Amino acid sequence: MINFKSIKVQINSFLAVFAVFLYLKEPRIAFLTGFFWAILFSVLIEALWLFLKTKKLRATDGILTSGLIIGYVLSAESPWWMFLAAAAFTVGVKRLLRFHGKNLLNPAAAGLFLAAFLLEGSTEWKGAYAWYFLFPAGLYIIYKIKKTEIVLGYFMMSLALFIPQALIQGSSLLNIPWYFNYFFIFIMLIEPKTTPPTRWPKIAFGAGVALLIFLLTEWGFQYEPELFALLVVNALVPFLNKIPDFKFKPIQKTSQEMPMKNRKITLFLCGLLIASTTAFAHPPSDIKIQFDPATKLLTAVIEHHVSNPQTHYIKKVDIGLNGKEIKMLPFKKQDDNTTQTVEIMIPEAKKGDTLSVEGYCNLSGKLKKEIKVA
Repeated sequence: MINFKSIKVQINSFLAVFAVFLYLKEPRIAFLTGFFWAILFSVLIEALWLFLKTKKLRATDGILTSGLIIGYVLSAESPWWMFLAAAAFTVGVKRLLRFHGKNLLNPAAAGLFLAAFLLEGSTEWKGAYAWYFLFPAGLYIIYKIKKTEIVLGYFMMSLALFIPQALIQGSSLLNIPWYFNYFFIFIMLIEPKTTPPTRWPKIAFGAGVALLIFLLTEWGFQYEPELFALLVVNALVPFLNKIPDFKFKPIQKTSQEMPMKNRKITLFLCGLLIASTTAFAHPPSDIKIQFDPATKLLTAVIEHHVSNPQTHYIKKVDIGLNGKEIKMLPFKKQDDNTTQTVEIMIPEAKKGDTLSVEGYCNLSGKLKKEIKVA
């Protein structure tokens, strides 16, 4: 019998429903295939591990969560063995790397990072900007598992870093919400077993992850700065737990007993996030296409304003001729902070044909433009 009162079951249910929504929004067979491999390999590997250890064939709710996360983060175009490797790394870290009987590192984050670092796996962070799903669910999750302070510390440190940077660079402050990966924040950052249990250590944890992500991004760290930062600060949790909690009363078990200060923190965070929702959707802003009939060269300049083109970029460009895709061009970074330029020969194009260029953001969103061959 499934216990829907369990927060683990609720999180897994949300992740499953969210995946269905994203697929309906942008149907791709590879999208479903990736989730299938991620969940299948994660469950099978842990079930085999537990069978060899206990002689009982079972799997935990936690590994299902990890499998879903792998499906969200790894690129849907990854080969099946990449999902197998990420799942194997995840189970290995979960079962072998422990401190005082508990997980030291976030298993899914470790598995994904190792796949990216050792096997050059690519990621796409599906649905990271679908705020209308992530906000309500995220706020509910952090309230239920008592991790509001982690998210608050993360956002406050990020704003303290991004606002001066934007002012120095002359960028609009409205661009700041684009820098956040909301799937990472509300699903991975707050993992209960690898984060501190008390208030000030939780604030320090969230702020520390945000600071390290900012520094790694500015230094051009290419191997998933969010995952690496999370793992580093995970390893520091035993030291963070020594931070005095100033004798504040812990969050109680029911909303009626919840201290007023904690309610104010949650409401403040809710207001802070909702106030910035207008800037979340971040597809390419424009595509300028030119085609030279003499040389048969198509040139497309895709405008996509980002903070760091190595972590937030145009991941692929589909080239179409008369409504049919003829070429897919993948990318692992963007030319610069504002554009991605594509040049491709199309010898079969002739006068009157329709050429299309569709650019996909690696986090969320796409844009398609067309021209007629003159």
